[in-house]
Amino acid sequence: MNQLPVSQTIRGVSHSQKGLTLLEVTVTIVMLSVILMAMAPPLLISAATRVKLRRASQARLLAQEEVNRVQGIMMRSRDQSLPANANIPPISNASNLAETAVPTTIVDTYPSSVTEAQAVDVDQDGANDFFVQVFREQGALFAAGPAPCEPAVFRMGVRVYSILAEDNLNSNSDSLEKEQISLQFTNGLQGQTTNPMGAFQAEVSRNDREFSLEAYEDYLAGSGVPAACTSQ
Repeated sequence: MNQLPVSQTIRGVSHSQKGLTLLEVTVTIVMLSVILMAMAPPLLISAATRVKLRRASQARLLAQEEVNRVQGIMMRSRDQSLPANANIPPISNASNLAETAVPTTIVDTYPSSVTEAQAVDVDQDGANDFFVQVFREQGALFAAGPAPCEPAVFRMGVRVYSILAEDNLNSNSDSLEKEQISLQFTNGLQGQTTNPMGAFQAEVSRNDREFSLEAYEDYLAGSGVPAACTSQ
């Protein structure tokens, strides 16, 4: 019986091992590709969700700061008329404050109508990050005292949209929404181009001794505009 030389036997084993190793590498690459493809969507969703949550947090902080600013103006003017340059939200004509019309214009100054929204650069990098819409109900007015016919108490609303929604901001479009964006997991800009990143409502009032109590009672009774003020 003829036997292969030892050197040939070793070479045969070596070739077999090389072929097996190459096959293993190929299978490993295929398996890794499948695993990475399966992992990619959750990773993308996670990253997009983190970005959305960060923007929503900034938007809600802006909304709360605006409410605090207006409340500060009202409190500082409790025994006197509001300053001529006091920026308080424009009055909404909607019967339900939440149904106030969406903005149609971005301005650089404080809005003078409910359809205007002020651009805000949060990062101070020269590029706007949000636009903020503010509005309020008529509320109750003082009938007497140092500030007759001025607002005593009202409910105000703030909507903060991402600047990504700017393309949907025009008078001929119903693309913008009024409800705050959902904070569920997302894999893109879902909702950020249409819905407010933050939406907030709060009651604001002036502490003006006995006149505030009277105005607040009128406000609760739904008769917050004194007869003397209806013609103004």
